[in-house]
Amino acid sequence: MKTTLMAVVLAAGGMLSGPAWADDLALVLANGRQDEAGPAAAEGLAADLRSRGFTVFQSMNGDAREVQALAVQLRAMAEARPDADRIVIAVTGQFGHTGREAWLMAEATPPPGAVEVGMAGIPVSPLVDLARLAPGQALVLIGTPGEAAPVGAGLSRGPGRVRAPQGVTVLTGPMGELRRILRDRLIDEGMSLRDALGGLPEGVEADGFTSAAVRFSEAAEPGGTAIAGENAYWQAVEDIGTAEALRAYVDRYPFGRFAPQARARLAALEQDPLARVKQIEEELNLSRNTKRQVQRNLSLLGFDPRGIDGLFGRGSRAAIAAWQTAEGLDANGYLTAEQVQRLQRQADVRAAELEREAQLRREAEERADREMWAQIRRNEAGLRRYLRAYPDGVFAEEAERRLQAILDEKRGASEARERAAWDTARQADTADAYRAFLAQHPGGAFADAARARLAELEEEQNKQAQIEAWKREETRVVPNAGARMIVERMLAAQNLDVGKIDGAFDRQTRRALRQFQRARNLPVTGFVSQQTMVLLMLKR
Repeated sequence: MKTTLMAVVLAAGGMLSGPAWADDLALVLANGRQDEAGPAAAEGLAADLRSRGFTVFQSMNGDAREVQALAVQLRAMAEARPDADRIVIAVTGQFGHTGREAWLMAEATPPPGAVEVGMAGIPVSPLVDLARLAPGQALVLIGTPGEAAPVGAGLSRGPGRVRAPQGVTVLTGPMGELRRILRDRLIDEGMSLRDALGGLPEGVEADGFTSAAVRFSEAAEPGGTAIAGENAYWQAVEDIGTAEALRAYVDRYPFGRFAPQARARLAALEQDPLARVKQIEEELNLSRNTKRQVQRNLSLLGFDPRGIDGLFGRGSRAAIAAWQTAEGLDANGYLTAEQVQRLQRQADVRAAELEREAQLRREAEERADREMWAQIRRNEAGLRRYLRAYPDGVFAEEAERRLQAILDEKRGASEARERAAWDTARQADTADAYRAFLAQHPGGAFADAARARLAELEEEQNKQAQIEAWKREETRVVPNAGARMIVERMLAAQNLDVGKIDGAFDRQTRRALRQFQRARNLPVTGFVSQQTMVLLMLKR
């Protein structure tokens, strides 16, 4: 398959209630001419998803290696950020299937059969399996053309029945119709899967279920029978496993095939001493964004939830229990409505305190900064002393400009041999290069500059492991260009100069981050940590 288009688009979505990143991911693949209905609809679908905050991995007529690379990137992002809200996998074009596997095929003469298709096509099941990364919030779209292409021996035309993994919804049909269902019903109107997939257009079929205790219409199930519908409902209930879901099944099917199992599980839950508090929190129906806000509030109050991802895992439960202990509450790790409100009130108070503390700290540092600038001599030694004390200070950029002017003047007056050695060291910009220069010119015009840069590089080398750890955390907290642009805007809102707001963390952005961290008594790294992000979001 010849590659004509390959795009990886990283976009950050909007933030709600003390913002949270948009964590929706999509993989959109198509083969065929761009003016054909399926690929054109796939292009439109990708644009729809991007405009609604999805991170989209897209390929047109990509070969197996390209598609595999995109799939690996999506999987890596989803696994690195287990907070992905939704995953959409969309595949359209010409298919062939063996009954056990469907293949997205390239045009070929003669058409491939079961033996050759592995060299000329892309298997669909590994792509569908990617949706397992977001159980209950995953949708697979299989777009079929109006007329299926011929296939060779051992293959049947079309994708066949692409079965949904547990907790995943699969829609098969014309890509234009699938695009409209996703865009209009599920995203824009916010309909539940049960409502959105009722009354499907002609030629569209649905399979699979989410973990939100909603089912497809029985007509979309094999045979369209009541038994199939009950089986579907029970599978969804098992996906969830909560008392509320079990009771919903018993209410709907009081004499159903799985009613004895449901009642037995309910009894076991009722014997669990935590069953009631779990149920109380379940009944609050906390949204993902509300849970993120809870985690943010815990972090502000000094109880680390081990991530602000909207998922209450072990770290969040431990943080909730620790806060409950501090408040003299029953430390069970589950929240009531009153506790959610109390957390918010306490976090609001603490946020105001932190802002006042930051303002006082910033004012005190600026006074000292200005005093030192007024006292130093504007020669090379004085400027370097100021920069050592205030590398991100009020006059740091001016000090650097003056230093550069001094070095330029020295360069013009220096001997050709020393000037050439200095240029070589500056071009290499390594610790060894500066050591070599100092060995040749220990008292030369550029010796102080060489020693200063050597000290910076040696410090970086000594902190390399720590710097790599900071980078990894920053990648987790702000994983794409859109998220980094939001950070830049939040820094600019603090009256910090970040330079161009473009999602590229350059030297100026790093300086602004260090200034922000220093004012808030955070570790001054210049990298976005989770705590930096929490405090940046205080005024939003």
